[in-house]
Amino acid sequence: MVVSTLVQWAHLMAALVAVGGVIFLRFILLPSVRELSEADRKALMERTVGRFRLPLWTAFGLLILTGLYNAGQVAVRGGFSIPLYVEILMVKMLLAFVLFGIAVILTFPGPVFLALKARRQGLLMFNVGLATFIVLLSAALRRM
Repeated sequence: MVVSTLVQWAHLMAALVAVGGVIFLRFILLPSVRELSEADRKALMERTVGRFRLPLWTAFGLLILTGLYNAGQVAVRGGFSIPLYVEILMVKMLLAFVLFGIAVILTFPGPVFLALKARRQGLLMFNVGLATFIVLLSAALRRM
């Protein structure tokens, strides 16, 4: 029970770091940097994204590992015998990987994915919506 509790805690903390960071970038930082010159805005965004990359990617790794552990615990308790549970879990996992992919693209270092990075504001908003729906699915799964 102690291990399961710690794994659940790590899963939630990783989600808080990832989702909180995306919400901060979209609703706090991006509107604030509009007032800066182009050069200052670009420099601040590069530094901010550079500093956020390691915690974000670490959070994604933790979410995958702890999510697999949690799914294993559900399987042991017979949760996978409930078709609706499995369907919701698969949708949650698919959406999480879409969210991870967008976030990795937006935080990938260097001049790659420039066309997508130019759409940062819209993609961050999309990820906020995805994250919100994933949390809703998680709440539904906890009640099954």
